[in-house]
Parts: sequence; C-alpha cells; structure tokens
Amino acid sequence: MSKGNVLIVEVDHLNGSMLKKNLERLGFSVGAWVKTAKDALNVVDEQNFDLILTDYYLTDDLTGVELNREIQKKVSVPTIFITSSQEVEVIDDIVRNGPYGYIQKPTPNILRAVIELALSKAEKDKQLQELNDSLDRKVQERTGELDQAVKQLIKEMTEKEKIYRKLQEALESEKEFGELKSKIVSNLSHEFKTPLSSIRSSAQLIKAIVERTQGDERSLKHAHKIEQAVDMLTDILMRILSVEKDDNIFYNPQPIEFDMGVFIDGLVQEFDLEGGDAITLDYDIQIDSGLIHADPNLLRLIFTNLVSNACKYSSAGDVVKVSFKVESEQGKLFFRVDDQGIGMSNDDLKQIFFRFYRGHNVGSIEGTGIGLSIVKRAVDSLKGKIDVDTTLNVGTTVSVELPIQ
Repeated sequence: MSKGNVLIVEVDHLNGSMLKKNLERLGFSVGAWVKTAKDALNVVDEQNFDLILTDYYLTDDLTGVELNREIQKKVSVPTIFITSSQEVEVIDDIVRNGPYGYIQKPTPNILRAVIELALSKAEKDKQLQELNDSLDRKVQERTGELDQAVKQLIKEMTEKEKIYRKLQEALESEKEFGELKSKIVSNLSHEFKTPLSSIRSSAQLIKAIVERTQGDERSLKHAHKIEQAVDMLTDILMRILSVEKDDNIFYNPQPIEFDMGVFIDGLVQEFDLEGGDAITLDYDIQIDSGLIHADPNLLRLIFTNLVSNACKYSSAGDVVKVSFKVESEQGKLFFRVDDQGIGMSNDDLKQIFFRFYRGHNVGSIEGTGIGLSIVKRAVDSLKGKIDVDTTLNVGTTVSVELPIQ
C-alpha cells in the first residue's frame, strides 16, 4: 500500500531518476515527474498529491519557491525543496517561505527522514487547521445564538416595559376611580340620609295620628309600609357605605363581653321580619354558656347578611334553616344557614366574595351584590372560616366557624 502520491519537479534527469527510485523504495508512488514550473502547475490541476519535491532552480522564469506559492494558491500540499546550492541567499529564500523541509544532498536515509518529518508536520497542520475551523464555526454559531438571545431579551424587556407602563397607568386610573367612587358614595349617603329620616319621621307621625284618632286601618298599614321601605333603603345605603369604609377601621374587631342568648333573641326577631310571612325560618340554637367575649357588631353583619340572602333567593313556602352552636370550652361559634333557593353555578361560586358581583341566575331579584363581600371581610377580620356549598336550582348551605373567648 502506497504511503502517498508524490510530484517531482526536477530539471536534472539523473537526479530525477534517483529521487523516483528512492521514493518508490520507501513505499511512495510517484504520480508525476516534470521539469518545468508550467508543467507542474498543469499536473497539480489534474491529480491530487500528498507531497511535492521540487528543485530550487527550474528551467523557466519561476524558482521552486515561487512555484510553491502558485501551487499553494490552488491546493494545500506539503513541499520539500531540493537544492545543491550552498549560497546563503538561496537557503534564506527557502526558509523564509516556510517549507516542510529542504534537502541539499538527497541520500535515501536523509530523504526518508525529511519526507516523514514533512508528512508528519503536514498532518498535524491539517488537524490544527480542522480544529481551528471547527472552533471558528462554533464561535460563529454561539455568536449567532447569543445575538438572537440578546435580541429576544431586548424584545421581552421592551414588552415588559410596555406592560409595566400600562399597569402603572391602570393602577393610577383605578386609584383615581376609587377616590371618585368614594366621594360619590359619601356625597350620596349624605344627601340620602336627611330625606330618608324625614320620610320615616313623617310615616311614624302618620301612624301615631291614625292610632290616636282611630282612623282608617288601611292608612295605618300604608304608613307601616312606608316605614319598612325607608328602613330597607337605609339598610342598603349602610351596606354600601360599609364596603367603602377603611378595612383597618370598620372591620377591626372590638370584642366585648355580652350575653349570647340575648344577642341571638334579638337576631331572631330581625330574621322573622326579614323572612316575612312567605318564608319559614327553622331555628336550631345550642348555647352551652351565656356570656362570650367577641365583637357583636361584626357578628351581626355576618348573621344578618347570610339570613337575608337565604330569604331573598328562596321562593314563597320554602324553609330556611338557621343554626347557632356555641362551644365555650372549645372556644368556637358555629353558624349555618341552609336554604332551598336558586343556588349558584360553579362559575358564580368562584366570584361570590367580589364586591358588587351577582350570580347570572338572579333574574329580577333586587340586590346590590355586596352582602357576601361584607361577610367575607368580617369573617377574615375575626380569624374565622367560611364555606359555601351550593347546587344550581337546589339550594345553598353557608357554614361559618368563628373563634370566641
């Protein structure tokens, strides 16, 4: 098996023949032997060579060094120069052009050593070049990837900056809207309170006159309806105001010691008025101790709103079950309301504690959508728990657990 294909460029016939024989003895194939630079350039275009041996002095205008430059423009091939010249200028010219070796007296042993060194150096140069090319490609790839990553990062940062600015603008708008809403609610409450008080006073005066003069029973009934309507409007107004109040003030617990039995009796009377004649309220009251330590105002907000909702969304003839259970030793108060009303869908259930939110199935039933929002705030401020279990068109169960002392 040949060690490689060699091109010989040698003017002298004897030297050329000796080179050819020595190369073949060393195991190389001589693909061509030419005597001029022109022929060498032509044969390089026709064949692939692993090594070139060229004389320094050629018959045409080019030297061996100049020929090598022209060949390397076409193809990268290791070159060894052969010269018998002892001139320093010739040796310097050869060395300056970075040959893979040169031979002054091409004896077989010297020829073999120089060729093996040249081929070894050429192989290492080739590997080094391939490694450099590979590194260059990887650098270019990584540079491209980094460039794309930087562009993507800049794009994302720009988008995030736009979103941030929009959020800031939305926050400012929400803040301005909240302040405006609070002012409107405060002004409306001020404007409504006085006429409502006048209407209620007038209705009470009419009732007193009718009762004193033993007047028409229908007039007394209408006066009572006016009074109830005013109370209802006042209650709605107070609920709306309670939503707008500062949580840290309005919902800050102010616990006192009071009699739970008396407190519940008062609530039952209110509940009976809330339910009217159309709804039946079924009570289950279990109190193991009369005195408890809690905030009665927040408790009243929770209980009245839940019972009011149960009655409002129930139909005539339905039964609303209201249960109170106080376990003093456990330090807990349990309150539960079961109704047979319209219930809620799962989508509505996820949003019931949002202010002014009302279920999609309420229809023409009047309401403000703030009752459960008030209840949730009050329960949270008391460190309690609330759970709502509901089925559309079947009913709703609301359970509240509150810590007490």
